[in-house]
Amino acid sequence: MDPEETYQKMHTAFLAGDSLMEIDGFIRKDGLIPSHDTSDIHAAINWDKNNALTYEIAIPLKEMFGGDYQGKIFQKIFQWR
Repeated sequence: MDPEETYQKMHTAFLAGDSLMEIDGFIRKDGLIPSHDTSDIHAAINWDKNNALTYEIAIPLKEMFGGDYQGKIFQKIFQWR
């Protein structure tokens, strides 16, 4: 079997079974959530053209800094005007 075809089958099987992610330490959510969560935390995983596993995650700053977060900490860090 062609190595590329083997990788593709492996990737497809992995992505088909990828339905949950475990998160911990956030303000409003912890535990197992769907990997395609439609509320706050979003994650994606795949392989690039070189077969390197990549992932990306989007976490609202309010999940890390609390519900009353208003961006003031970053205004100080980056000196936004």
